[in-house]
Amino acid sequence: MPSTHVRHACVEKPVKIALPGLDLAGVHSVPESPLGMILFAHGTGNRLFREENHMVASILYQARLGSLLMDLVAQPDRADGTDVPDAEMLADRLVQAADWLAGRPEAADCALGLFGAGDGAAGALIACARKPDAFEGVVCWSGQTDLADPWLPLVEVPALLLVGGQDRAVLQANRSALDRLGREASLMEVPGNTHPMAEPGVLEQVTALARNWFLRHLAGREV
Repeated sequence: MPSTHVRHACVEKPVKIALPGLDLAGVHSVPESPLGMILFAHGTGNRLFREENHMVASILYQARLGSLLMDLVAQPDRADGTDVPDAEMLADRLVQAADWLAGRPEAADCALGLFGAGDGAAGALIACARKPDAFEGVVCWSGQTDLADPWLPLVEVPALLLVGGQDRAVLQANRSALDRLGREASLMEVPGNTHPMAEPGVLEQVTALARNWFLRHLAGREV
């Protein structure tokens, strides 16, 4: 039985999600009477134990939003020495992780949202296009939305695109994506940011925006 531990006032439980041919390691957090569940979508690199992800999960936890953090890129994927996953592969794994969550009694009745960054954001958008009934919304931070371009018109769930105001290339790509997204979508600039999490306070701003958006779209609560 995996141990449960507390980090940043967030109760975390290590889990393994069995997929065809491999297991994905994850950390699952479920607050009391959760208002929703957030599936983190990160691709490039092993970001499972990156401190900022746990900090984001902790802030969501305090707002009664549970989370599942995973390393979507498993060790066999790195066998050829590369560390750039395919966005559609990430989407497949996110859909399978959503199915896993739906089978957990503590999360079965929770609305599910996706929080993606970089290439993981592209995977999250594709997952929403492929299985819209599994998700109630998606938040993308500094997302490589161009990697999901053919799928964008099929995204019917509400989407929030967050981009640093000085991150010009990513901002332009997200503006183009906004025009192609299928349903309710919005773009918000984080003032002064030139690169994901580069400046002090950016993590807190992004997390607060994502938290409030999830509470509104997953739980119907205005903050």
